[in-house]
Order: sequence, then C-alpha cells, then structure tokens
Amino acid sequence: MCSFDANLNDSLEFAITDVPQKDDLVINEVMFNTDKVEFVEFYNTTNKMFQLRDIVWKKYSPISQIETEEIEFLNENYFIQPNSYFVFTNDATKLVQDFSNVDANNVIEVSFTPLEDDEDIIALDNIEKEELDRLKYNTNFHSGYLNATKNISLERINPTTKTQDKNNWYSANKNADHATPTKENSVLNELKLDNIGIQPEVFSPDQDGYNDVLNITYAFDSPSTFANLSIYNVEGRKVKTILRNELLPSNGFIVWDGIDDNGSKASVGIYFIIFETVETNGRKSVFKEKCVLATQLN
Repeated sequence: MCSFDANLNDSLEFAITDVPQKDDLVINEVMFNTDKVEFVEFYNTTNKMFQLRDIVWKKYSPISQIETEEIEFLNENYFIQPNSYFVFTNDATKLVQDFSNVDANNVIEVSFTPLEDDEDIIALDNIEKEELDRLKYNTNFHSGYLNATKNISLERINPTTKTQDKNNWYSANKNADHATPTKENSVLNELKLDNIGIQPEVFSPDQDGYNDVLNITYAFDSPSTFANLSIYNVEGRKVKTILRNELLPSNGFIVWDGIDDNGSKASVGIYFIIFETVETNGRKSVFKEKCVLATQLN
C-alpha cells in the first residue's frame, strides 16, 4: 500500500512517536475533478514524528454529513516526518508519472472511493477516534479567474489558519503545473497579522504564482467581532461585498481574487478596501486601505 524508502523506515522502526492531536496533521492540497490521478496531501505542522498506523482516513457525505468511508493503516510501518508533506492517492505510480518532482517516498497508495467533482468531505482522525482535520471542499474554492478548473488542484494558502475557510484555499498556479503533491504549495503565504493590513499592495490575479490574490489581514483585541468588508473603485462604486455582518475570530485573513459581485474580472486600477467592525463591547471602527489590481504586460 505504501511507497517509501525501506531503508529509511527500517532505521526508524524503534523510534518513539506520539499519537497526533488536532491540527498536528492538516489537509493541505486536494486534486479532484481530474482525468489524471486524484490525491489528497497532508502536512505535519509539528516538530514531532508520527506513524501512519496511528491515523485513520475518513469520508463523509456532503449532503447528509454521514460517514461513508473509514480506512485504517494498522499494519503499515510508515513514519511521518516532522514538518513534512505526505500524499494519499489511488495510484502511486501514476501520480509520480503525472506530476513533476514528486517525492515517491511520501506517496501512500490508499484505496479510497473517488472524490466528487463538485464537493466532498474528507477527514483525518487519530487511532483514538479524535478528529485531526476535516475539509468540505467545493469547486467554488477555485479562483474566479479560471475558465475551467479540471486538472487543477486546490491548495491551502496557510497551514496554520482555519481549514474550513474558503479564503484559505486557492487554485494551484500554472507555473507549478497546477499541482504540487509532496511539495510546498505554490500559493503558500505566511501572513503577518496586523490590526488591519493588506498584502501585497499590488496584486495581479493571473495564475503565475506571484501575488495572485489580495490578502486582507486583521487582528483584534476582542475575541469576536462583527464586520462588514467591501471593495470600492476610484469612482466610489462598490464592486465587491466580501463580508456582511459576519462574526470573525480575533485574528485571521480574508482573500480577494479580483472578482466582482457579478462574477466578472474587475478592471485594472486602484481600489479601496473599507473594513467596518463592531466589537462585542459596542466599539465601532472603520478602516480604509488602498490596493492596486494590475496585469502583466506582454
């Protein structure tokens, strides 16, 4: 079932490992709706080593939320290295052939049922039946700039922030062949959380892997804050409503991919981000930031 370096894993046979806990192993990339090979990539966010035998793969119905599949790995002798990526796929050989620079040692062949093309729920538990991570993905998580999303994986933007957040997922960029199994994600972004900030100030959503989205970061003193977030053009016309009276945690980030409320690509130019907040103590604030939506010159 597993494809890995036998010598490496034999040398770790007597290593002392922990049972992973919530968010130690997170879902990091999903390839669905493809005529290549489906896969799900995970990332070990810790400095600890874990064993495959201590985790359980699960799937749930996206409609009923009922568990539809459970796969254990009790007889497997595979070690999950600290701060590393590993991949589940139905066909390890094909995955190595389909994608470039794949680390075959971290590809694990698992006979899971096919992933749904539109949406599905995948999860990882530990052997003690405690959930480590879960994702209900949807094809709408992809970039609105893409005319088609077939054979393009969904990548997690930041492994340390919330999994079930559309803003934390984006289409793998074209310069990475639209997928990065066993490698760092092409859209990885280690964001600095300011009170209210934007990163970068100039973005160009052209799928080249460089500043493809605008990240709007926030950090509040209050543990919960209601927020409105809108994007305006230089004429003062609202082009995008991102948040409307939504309850936010104390910190995080929100993504704008350059798509307006009509589902169309916003024009190149200067835009203003208006972030209105109401804290639980009644304190109201309005933040204004400026960004530039640019395009590459041919």
